[in-house]
Amino acid sequence: MGQGFQFFDLIFLAMIAVFILLRLRNVLGTRTGHEKPPEDLRSGPKRPGAEQKEGTVIALPRRAGPGGEAALSPAEILLRQSLTEIALADSNFDADDFVDGARQAYEIIIIGFAKGDREMLKSMVGEEVFANFDAAIQTREAAGQTMDTRLAAIREARISHAALRGKMAEVTVKFTADLVSSVKNAAGDLVQGHPSLPQQVSEYWTFARDTGNEDPNWILIATSADAQTDAPSAAPKD
Repeated sequence: MGQGFQFFDLIFLAMIAVFILLRLRNVLGTRTGHEKPPEDLRSGPKRPGAEQKEGTVIALPRRAGPGGEAALSPAEILLRQSLTEIALADSNFDADDFVDGARQAYEIIIIGFAKGDREMLKSMVGEEVFANFDAAIQTREAAGQTMDTRLAAIREARISHAALRGKMAEVTVKFTADLVSSVKNAAGDLVQGHPSLPQQVSEYWTFARDTGNEDPNWILIATSADAQTDAPSAAPKD
């Protein structure tokens, strides 16, 4: 009698096992050997047209540092070291914030020079630069000329040089900008530039600040034209 019950128990368990296998097959499906491999979620979504053609070779950077980044040139390494020295001397210094401020100063100064705003210029430039600006403004005024300058666009603003000499920090920014600048005589006739046609200007502006001084403002101490461009600037060079 006990053996009969054991026999029925085995049949019942076998039926349960078959039922479970059928349910798993319905849920998971079957593999045929032709399934596509699962996408690598770490690679992110593929962009349209990103499929690589058979036989195509992807060029990799020739120079690579330990972290996989393109190796820096000696000049770039020196620039980073100088910026780090300035940041250590001035805890408020940030290269990106500095460039943003330099862009604003660039526009304010060139427009202030065109308008002959000496008071504003005195607060933003060094003595030597102001002397050059003031001399050019006096020449315009003596000739009865007026200057109009507008900034159409700043195409480039990047730090090209930096140095810390004692407590004096100096940072040079290369600006490439499109300026609309013109000069008219007392009769209103155009004598220089163009009232609506932008001209591309490329130049270097050097800003300085005493890191031991509580005044956080930087002043413009030098300007020079880029040797690769002949476009006139809206401000006189040192």
